[in-house]
Amino acid sequence: MAALAQPMLQLWKTFMDEADPGHKKIETWLKMNVRTERILKENAVCFAICPGDYPNFTKWSFAMAQLHRSLGQHYAEEGVALFSDTPKLHSWLPTVLNSSFCNPRLAWCFRQEDYMAVQKTLAKSPCKGLKGPQVTVKILQKVGAGMHLQLKRW
Repeated sequence: MAALAQPMLQLWKTFMDEADPGHKKIETWLKMNVRTERILKENAVCFAICPGDYPNFTKWSFAMAQLHRSLGQHYAEEGVALFSDTPKLHSWLPTVLNSSFCNPRLAWCFRQEDYMAVQKTLAKSPCKGLKGPQVTVKILQKVGAGMHLQLKRW
């Protein structure tokens, strides 16, 4: 959703229910998304997130992940399947941690792009018989090893 964070926040503010705690959390999540998107845009031509932006980028990304999880639990209690914990979220956080070495724009892609194809291939190999979080752990181990080998060649 590149470049959509600010419009989404404005749209949400227009239609949100101020009395709903879930809606307030979504507003906070969207505000952090605007901030992280701004940092990515300001560092677009850099090989890595600059040292001055890295602390806030990681803080806001992890806070967004925590809010995402909290919102998922909140809406699950209401019987609504929103804000599920997806493998993409679990893949994003290690990318954020490594952003002081490699800009997420260099490693993060959307469906049907090379990075996703690599993840899909790696995910198929070690995951037979595994379920849930075990799959995510195995995938991240394989992706981490693959990225290490790729970056080691530079």
